[in-house]
Amino acid sequence: MADPLPQTSSPPKPASSNLTVIDDDGARDGTDLCHGCDTKLPQAPQPSPLRLILTLGIAGSLSGLLLVTVFLATAPAIERNRIEALERAALDVLPGAERFEVFVEQDGRVVRHDPSLGSPSGTTVYAGFDGDGEPIGFAIPGSGPGFQDTLEILIGWDPFRRRVIGMAVLETRETPGLGDKIITDPDFTASFESLSVEPTAVLVGPGARSEENEVDGISGATISAQAIVNIVNDSVSAWDQRLPDLTTESEQSKDTTRERPEQAQ
Repeated sequence: MADPLPQTSSPPKPASSNLTVIDDDGARDGTDLCHGCDTKLPQAPQPSPLRLILTLGIAGSLSGLLLVTVFLATAPAIERNRIEALERAALDVLPGAERFEVFVEQDGRVVRHDPSLGSPSGTTVYAGFDGDGEPIGFAIPGSGPGFQDTLEILIGWDPFRRRVIGMAVLETRETPGLGDKIITDPDFTASFESLSVEPTAVLVGPGARSEENEVDGISGATISAQAIVNIVNDSVSAWDQRLPDLTTESEQSKDTTRERPEQAQ
């Protein structure tokens, strides 16, 4: 008797999927996907180069506008603080000064600043006067290379005795703990309270000052200390012959001087 034919069974149907077939143009035909079928997912459209350029341009413009607005809003306060700090320093390097006149450099000449013109611009020189209106001297600016960066200082100059009578460091980036001793070292700063620059001021070793034109050096900060001495020599030489005669200016000082600003609490 012939063997019975084996019964065949239908292959199991694949489980239905919630995904649908998407043809090349992105249309959905509603057909269930089976295992192994390739699926093409829709891609987000890419922005055009023009759109990218416009977006970056608008963002850059808004950022620039914000920076300009902040600068314009804060510039008056920054300038006011700078002038006040300079005025305090000017009177610190002119011991005994209670009032001062402002002079500005114009066309190579140092002339009295007219207060009605607002804040002075350009290079500024301050002439200090005591409570009786008698002239004390000038606070003159100076700058030059230090060990790290440019040093900005203010020098008190007595044209009558031909002496430096004070020095203040306005800006320095010298090495903390070493070069910044040009501000904190008491022997170094005291050397400028009555310093002759004739023929020139010279730097000597720490504590070795014995002559009127010598400046006590600073251990570990020789380059920075020498830089200050160089700036003092150069600045006095450059300004001395251009400064006005204070004996003729003192009678007019009461009309144009300012009271000494109060020290910060």
